[in-house]
Amino acid sequence: PQNSTAISCSWTAPYSDFDGYSIECRKMDTEEVEFSRRIEKERSALTIMTLVPHKRYLVSIRVHSADMTSGVVEESTITMIDRPPPPLPHITVNKKDTSISK
Repeated sequence: PQNSTAISCSWTAPYSDFDGYSIECRKMDTEEVEFSRRIEKERSALTIMTLVPHKRYLVSIRVHSADMTSGVVEESTITMIDRPPPPLPHITVNKKDTSISK
């Protein structure tokens, strides 16, 4: 992840002649497509933005050449959390002390 709402992707181009890539990003829990785009072969990096903080996503990349498409390469990642969750009620924290009660 790049931050709480973006994922940075990069890859190495195949050693063959090809036309471009298809990139897709889906939420893992709902399989909803958040991003889908075909990009030119000169690119080997992409930042997918406007995602939801602290969600798991599956990013898929395929290579296109004429009317043929490669198999998919997939990687899952989770966007960062905006801020840590608050401590549980039985944990208190101040500048000098930390206390955990049961």
